[in-house]
Amino acid sequence: MLDVVRALQVPDLGAPSLMFQLSSKAPLLVGADRCTFYLADHEHGELWAVQGDVDLRVPIDKGIAGLAA
Repeated sequence: MLDVVRALQVPDLGAPSLMFQLSSKAPLLVGADRCTFYLADHEHGELWAVQGDVDLRVPIDKGIAGLAA
């Protein structure tokens, strides 16, 4: 948990780096194998996720993640 808090304190980390930090630490906190962290881009109607080198964008009204958003 402290690693996540420290990542939030870095002033110029950037959204992709912060998303990577959160998605790599969150499974350890809840005992999961993996997770995907989405940001809601309401301006474009998309959910945005970074998975390694892949920039994933899905419609905000599709799938389980869209339903949760």
